[in-house]
Amino acid sequence: GEVFGYKLPYYNYNKCKTKIKFENLPDWIQSKNDSIYGVTPNSPGDYNNIVQAVIYQKRVSIDTVNISISVSDEPLLISNIKAASGCNNCFLVGKVNIGDHIYVDRKNTLASIPGNYTDFTWIKNPTNDGHRYDLGSEFITFTTSADVTIAVAYDMNFIDSKPKWLKEWVNTGDKITDNSGNSFLLHVKTFTRGKIILGNNTDVESLRLMYLILVKDKE
Repeated sequence: GEVFGYKLPYYNYNKCKTKIKFENLPDWIQSKNDSIYGVTPNSPGDYNNIVQAVIYQKRVSIDTVNISISVSDEPLLISNIKAASGCNNCFLVGKVNIGDHIYVDRKNTLASIPGNYTDFTWIKNPTNDGHRYDLGSEFITFTTSADVTIAVAYDMNFIDSKPKWLKEWVNTGDKITDNSGNSFLLHVKTFTRGKIILGNNTDVESLRLMYLILVKDKE
């Protein structure tokens, strides 16, 4: 009758891709419902403090979970993330499930998302730059190794004054919500592999939540 679970922390993205394999998971762990993310070391030989696995247990004996790590030469789908504000180490890349934080610098968590977006990869960004309108057209840039579909979820409180560049994207009518009652309207656009450029969060001086970024390989 007890509720158990485990979670591997959401790690900062770097230059390498890692594969993480779990063995001997206890029966009470349902991996398909948990958030599992890989760490990307600075170099293939840098394995210090790579994985931290937290097992939440109550009134049961502690089980052993074996975790093996290997570095793959498979190219990252998303790399070279840069922000015009200079906060280039403020981004995290991975999957986001219900209950996970949607920003790196806020406690807002994902409350709901349409099913057709659950397999997208998120570029989890800070919302501190959400008020900036003075940083030029290359507000956030990154590189993709494949053709992609990108979804940008914009704060519904300011949807009537969304930035000009976003008006060129397809408004899907789909919404993401967070635990604070905020809604974000999803806009999509396809891109060929290479450098991706996203504009600023606002065209005027204004305090608003930063847009959310989701990416999916078209293949």
